[in-house]
Amino acid sequence: MAKIIKFVDTAGSDENLVPVGRLDAIRVTATTTVVCSFINADSGESPDLYTLTVTDGKSDEIALEMANECANGRGGVFTVSASGHTDISTVAFDAGS
Repeated sequence: MAKIIKFVDTAGSDENLVPVGRLDAIRVTATTTVVCSFINADSGESPDLYTLTVTDGKSDEIALEMANECANGRGGVFTVSASGHTDISTVAFDAGS
């Protein structure tokens, strides 16, 4: 089974499960922001973006933690959410268009 990333929004009402194989990049864009870019399932469309707001100064650590989890050869699901990580305060999704 392919590894899956489960993104859960802050309210816990929206969840997106994305295969790690669609991951294009994990970018640290500020000391409080990590942006994960995924190849859109609709060919030719803009990438799907997941923006994580994190504790000030923790963006590098969060990005590395995610990269290590993605690189781990085991299958399974790992969750990215504010409720599951003390340094993540929000998870936002922007669908490609």
